[in-house]
Formats: sequence, structure tokens, C-alpha cells
Amino acid sequence: MTDRIKAYRAEESLPLHFDAAKVVELARAAQFAVDAGELPPEAVTTLGGRYLQEGRDDAGVDLYNINDPAARGLFNKLKAAGFSEQAAKYAAAYKANLRLARIHKVSFDDAYNGGGTPGYSTQIKRQHEAAATDPRNEDFRALLRSATQSTVVAVATPPPTEPAPTPERTVLDHIKEFIGTIGTEATAVFGEEH
Repeated sequence: MTDRIKAYRAEESLPLHFDAAKVVELARAAQFAVDAGELPPEAVTTLGGRYLQEGRDDAGVDLYNINDPAARGLFNKLKAAGFSEQAAKYAAAYKANLRLARIHKVSFDDAYNGGGTPGYSTQIKRQHEAAATDPRNEDFRALLRSATQSTVVAVATPPPTEPAPTPERTVLDHIKEFIGTIGTEATAVFGEEH
């Protein structure tokens, strides 16, 4: 059985239940992307409200625009760093929706939702507030805080790499030497020109 975490939506008395491990990984992937300069801090700070609004372990992300090169690049970077496909999708979808919001001059939340739900921006603002302030959500907030402040720094910081060794001789040096050798051999066989 997986560990579940409770979270309460605004103005509702029954809690939602999320897979705690999935929440942690998705939050860590978002923090990784923020630390890498790929996403704004809101990708992490609004995650609790997004979970409450969507009510799903994937924070409402089924897919992302694979034709968006920046989103695809972020997805691949997160997968290479060891994050799950779902966690990588969240960050990639967030990045793609930032671009859509800018292009279509709509709020980020409307772009994230696909524009399909009238009043979505208002609804999610209430959930952001519930995630941030409702005392019943303290454990949920603590889980998100610990996920974004613990091991992600170690994952996000690549080990130092040695600079690539510079060859003492370049290809051009080898070509010059070869041409010089041909001239020397020709002189030895035919003698010097007069």
C-alpha cells in the first residue's frame, strides 16, 4: 500500500488523498527546473493549489506539447536526471503553457487548463489560498516544503567536470608535418632544385 497524504479543498469538508511519493517527485522535478532556470518559482509555490484544483496525483497533467522545443528539452533534461515521466511531464507542460499564455494573452491558469472551464482562474485562486492557509493542509504543505528543500539540491547540482584535454598538437600541425615530410623526402630522392 502506498502512503497517502490528505489535503482539503477550499470550502469542502472531505479531504482529497494523493500518493505522497508522486507528490514529492513532482515537486522535486519542478524545483529542479526552477533551480536550472527553466521555470519560474511559481511552478513550485502554486503546486499545492494546483493539486487541490485538479484533485489528481499528476496535478492535472496528461501530456505536454512535444512540438514545443523548450518543453521537450526540459522533459528530456528531467528524464536524464532520473525523474519519472509524469514528473517530467508536469514541468514540461508548465513550460509549454507559459509560452501559450504569453502568445494568446491569457492567464497562465487558463492556458494550463486549456481554456475549457469558465472561471478556472477564480477557482484555482481559491485552491491556492486553501493550500497555503487552511490549517487542515499543514501536513500537505510540510510534505511539499520538505520535497523542495531536501535532496533536490544534490540532484540538481551536477558534479564538477574536468575540462576537455586540449591536444598538444592540432590536426593542422599534423598536416603541416606531413607536407613537410613529403618535401624532405622529395629532396632526398631528386635532389634540390637549382
